[in-house]
Amino acid sequence: MLQQVIERLTADGIDASLSSKADPSLADTAATMAELLEQLVPGHAYPLTLPEKEPLPNAVYQPMARNFLDADGYLLGRVDIYMVTLRAARFGDIQQLTQQLDQAVSAFTGVESIEITDAAQEYESDQQQYQAHFEIQIATLSTDTPSLPAAFVHTVGSDAAPPRTTCRHQLVTESLAVVLIATQSDIEALRLRAVSALVGLESPGAITPLEDVGGQQVAVSGRHVYWRELLQWQRRIPT
Repeated sequence: MLQQVIERLTADGIDASLSSKADPSLADTAATMAELLEQLVPGHAYPLTLPEKEPLPNAVYQPMARNFLDADGYLLGRVDIYMVTLRAARFGDIQQLTQQLDQAVSAFTGVESIEITDAAQEYESDQQQYQAHFEIQIATLSTDTPSLPAAFVHTVGSDAAPPRTTCRHQLVTESLAVVLIATQSDIEALRLRAVSALVGLESPGAITPLEDVGGQQVAVSGRHVYWRELLQWQRRIPT
């Protein structure tokens, strides 16, 4: 049934895959971070440290921490946390760079979700420069080619009814979860679309088609929302 669910969702334009295939190590947010800062200081954005005598303005970014977004133990998303420092010779310049960074984050339309979660400014008297520090979180999916909308599918459980001595078969209720990922503005429409595509789906050996049991939000990171929808079907096994 899992493969049939994936095929049905894929046919409906949703990037669906098995939750067991999700691998957070496949995600790469460093390139996104670099591209974002290149808009502000073209040719002067560096990872970890600055070259000697680097002219102002410039930017340095470094990874600080990593969190995961999971459902039923599957690590379906990853959130990388960066520390970014912008440097400029004048206060007006650092203010302008800060505003440009805010605008670049707001205008970002890629698959990843970017948000500024902390910010501070200071004047470094020894170097005679103004600095702006930011904590920036970039959330992405646990795939090498992430795209939205997306879905991860996995088995949740199998519940067998008590066997009956007068019956040669035992009834088993199978449950699966479809974790849908979309932006906040798209998640409700995606849920309705996915449920509509899956309800009534039949599988060889099943005695009932796929039925929707309900769903709930399981994670939010920036503009990404993770919604877990539970579906069930029944089959018989010989006793």
